[in-house]
Amino acid sequence: MKYYKFYLQLYIMILGIATIISCDDSEDTFKQFLDAENASPIGAPKGVTSQAGTERVVFKLAITSDPRIRKGTVLWGESDGNKTFEFDVNRDVSGLDTLTISLNEVEEGIKRFVFTLFDDNGNASGQLSHTRTIYGSEYESGLLARRINSVSAFPSANPAVDSAVIEWSTPLPEVLETTFTYTDQNDVEQTIVINLDETRTILLGYNRSIPYRYKTRYLPESDALDTYVSAESSGEIPKAEVDLDKSLFQFVGLPTDLPIFDPIWPPGIDNPWTNVWDGDPNSITAFLGASNSRPAHITIDLGVTLQLSQLEVVGFLPFPSITPKEYQIWGIADLSGAETTLIAKDDLEAWQQESVNKGWTLLLDDNRLNVDDQTGFSQRIENETEVRYIRFLIIETFNPGNADTGINEISLKGFK
Repeated sequence: MKYYKFYLQLYIMILGIATIISCDDSEDTFKQFLDAENASPIGAPKGVTSQAGTERVVFKLAITSDPRIRKGTVLWGESDGNKTFEFDVNRDVSGLDTLTISLNEVEEGIKRFVFTLFDDNGNASGQLSHTRTIYGSEYESGLLARRINSVSAFPSANPAVDSAVIEWSTPLPEVLETTFTYTDQNDVEQTIVINLDETRTILLGYNRSIPYRYKTRYLPESDALDTYVSAESSGEIPKAEVDLDKSLFQFVGLPTDLPIFDPIWPPGIDNPWTNVWDGDPNSITAFLGASNSRPAHITIDLGVTLQLSQLEVVGFLPFPSITPKEYQIWGIADLSGAETTLIAKDDLEAWQQESVNKGWTLLLDDNRLNVDDQTGFSQRIENETEVRYIRFLIIETFNPGNADTGINEISLKGFK
């Protein structure tokens, strides 16, 4: 009985001690719970979108309704190390909100941006990363102007309505427009805009001697902040061979040229040199011996400056043997200071040298070897010099024993 009381008292004492210890543990656990609640993570960013431009970017950052959010940072890497941009959070609305964050002087290239939010005590949220391409001069330097598939020229008798057709390639999706600059017949630059849906452009009254230029403007993304322009490309409208409009031809009559009429012909017979380009192969021009013996020449104003490509001659059909057999075509663009004083029949070499000294170019030196050519012939002109005035120098006919010279018609082709 005595041992029973002893053990009962011992059990009660141990139970009391355990109860006290248990109370202390409960108090510690509650405090830990309270501390854990106060230290809960700051609400992390919900999402982000961006628009990029030239070394700049604008973010739309969605944040939670956590009222503790007071500021944030954006972290990204550049060639000289990491960069950090801090921003304050000033809420305009309660609940979910979207912040606009603009960064300038961001290095061009593909960048990874990391967003973190903080409370006033510096407690950080979870991070949100976002990858974005930043544009700049390197991107722009790699852009090409919209490709031209073909350019075709369609010259006319009147240069003011010369036309050319440009066929464009299908543009890239990023292309906005192409600007095309050319020079018209009045030497005035004209600039036109080629839209995306335009596949063919028609130019009127262009000056082929001056290259055209074009460049293309790009928008790399539909919501990009800036546009970019390709390097300028250039090209030339190709030459096209045309029949010269003989209605523009005029007899010039420089000193030492043959006269427009042969004074030896009987009065009333109309045989001026202008018959040679009147478009009628049956109208004739002939100079009869003695006073106008060969070599002799006439000067013609073509009415347009261009490269000649072909001469066509209809011989003197009444007497084909007096059609020119050996002849030269000389050309010049401007008659200022171009008059010669020497007589070709007196000293042909001296006359040729004086012509060169005065700026004339020998375009064609031909001697027909086929007797059938006395009724007419065609001869290509390979010299690429552009001229407006030509001298037709007749050196010899198919009948050297006859001093007379005659032609029914001449025609010319040229590149415009």
